[in-house]
Amino acid sequence: MGTDVLAGRYELQRLIGRGGNGEVWQALDRSLGRDVAVKVVDATDGDAPATRRFQQEARAAASLNHPHVVAVYDAGTDGQRAYLVMELLPGPPLSELVRREGPLSPERAEELAAQAAAGLEAVHGVGVVHRDVKPGNLVLDRQGRVKVVDFGIARVAESTATQVTATGMVVGSAPYLSPEQARGDTATPASDLYALGCTLMTLLTGSPPFTADHPLAVLRQHLDDAPPRVRERRPDVPPRLDAIVDDLLAKDPARRADGFAALLGRDTGQVASTAVLTAAGPQVPGTAVLPTTGSGRRLPVALVAGAAALAALVLLVVLLVALLGDDEPTRTAAAPASPSATTDRTDATDDAGATEPAPPPPSSPEQEPAPSDLAAAVAALDEVVDDEARSGGIDEKTADDLAKKVEDLREVAGGDEPADKVARDVDKALDDMVKKLDEAAGDSGKKGPGKDKGKGPGDREVTPAADARIRAAIDDVRAAA
Repeated sequence: MGTDVLAGRYELQRLIGRGGNGEVWQALDRSLGRDVAVKVVDATDGDAPATRRFQQEARAAASLNHPHVVAVYDAGTDGQRAYLVMELLPGPPLSELVRREGPLSPERAEELAAQAAAGLEAVHGVGVVHRDVKPGNLVLDRQGRVKVVDFGIARVAESTATQVTATGMVVGSAPYLSPEQARGDTATPASDLYALGCTLMTLLTGSPPFTADHPLAVLRQHLDDAPPRVRERRPDVPPRLDAIVDDLLAKDPARRADGFAALLGRDTGQVASTAVLTAAGPQVPGTAVLPTTGSGRRLPVALVAGAAALAALVLLVVLLVALLGDDEPTRTAAAPASPSATTDRTDATDDAGATEPAPPPPSSPEQEPAPSDLAAAVAALDEVVDDEARSGGIDEKTADDLAKKVEDLREVAGGDEPADKVARDVDKALDDMVKKLDEAAGDSGKKGPGKDKGKGPGDREVTPAADARIRAAIDDVRAAA
C-alpha cells in the first residue's frame, strides 16, 4: 500500500488513535520537514458550510499564542476528508495521568484545571467553543504545562452524525457532555465550563460525575440528576474546591461562571460577558469568559476607546469562526518518545504545543506605523498586570516590579530611537519580566504541575492563570516590537 499524503504535504506515518469518525496520525510535514499531529475526519456526508466553518474555526484557533492552548498549524480538506494539523506533544493526556497514578492530590488537580481554564478563556476570547473538553483533550507539554487540544472537528462531526444513534453514539463524549448539549442545543462557552467541572471531578476522584452502562443513561443523568459532591466521594478535598466543582456542574449555565472565576483565582464577576461569543452560538448570560481589564492605572480615555475600536475590528475578522469538536472520545497525539501516552486509548484527539504566531493583518496606507502598535501592546500589558494585582493574581511586590518594567517599555515605545534599538530594549525589558515571573512562580513554575506539595494557588506569588495572562501579553508586546 502506498504512502497516504494529505494535500500533497502531510505524510501520514503512524496511527496514534481512533474514535468516532476521526483518526489522529503522527505525520511528516514534507514542506517544513517536521513531525506534526494530524487529525482526519470523514466529511463524506457533510455539507459545504460545515466544512467552511471548520476551516474558519481552525484559523481562529491558530491565531492564538497562549501557553495553555495547542498550536494549530493548518487546516483544510482533501477530497472527502477534513484535517487539522497541530504540533506533536509528548504527553501524557490527563486521562492517561489519572489511569497511571489514580486520583491526583487536590493541589495538583486544581493547578492542572486552572491551567486548562486559562487556555479555555483564551479560546473563548476569539469566539471559539471547544465542545469536547475532557481529560483526553488536555495534554502535558515538555514543560509539564497543560495544553487544550483538539479544535476544529466538532462542527464537521455534527454535520456527519446524528446526535444519538441506535447504538448510543453521541456528538461529544457522554461523560463530559453538558445538559444543553445532551438536549441537542447549541454548545456555548458555558458548555465548556460544565465539561471542565466534569474533568476536575475526574482528576480528584478518578471518575466523572455520572457513569452508566449505556451512553444514553449518562445523558439522562446530565439532564435530570443532581451532580454528586466531590467531598462525598473524597472527604479530604477542601470545601472551597468542592464548591468550585459544584458551581461548574450547575444545570443553570449562568451559575458556572462563578466556579470558573474562582478556579482562575478571581472574584465572582471578574469573568465578564462578551458579545463576540454569540458568533459561536446563543449567548448565555453570566457564562462568558473574557477577562475583565478594569480602568487601568494610567490608561487615557482616548487609548481605551482606540483599543476598543481595534478589538472590535479584530473580532469582526475573527467572526468567521464557527466551531468544531469531535463526536467520540478523542485522543491526544503524542510524540514517539512516549507511545504509551497515546497508543492504549480508544478515543482520538489531536495534540499540539505552543501556537505559532499568526501573521499580522496587512496594513492600509492610513494605518499608523509600528510604534503605535507597540504602544497599544504595552498599554494592554499594563492593563493585565494592573488587573491581576487588583484581583490578587500576583502579590504586591511582584506587581510593583512588573509595573516598573512596563514604565520602561512605555518610554521605549514613546521614543524616537531606531527600530533595531527599540527591539533590543524591548526584548531586554520583557526578558526581565519573564525572569521575575519565573521567580514569583517558584517551585510551581520550575518543577511542573504537582511538584509544589502542599502549596495551593493562594500561597503563590503568582497564580497559574495570572502567570498565563501576563506571559501572553508579554508575547504580544514582543511581536509588536
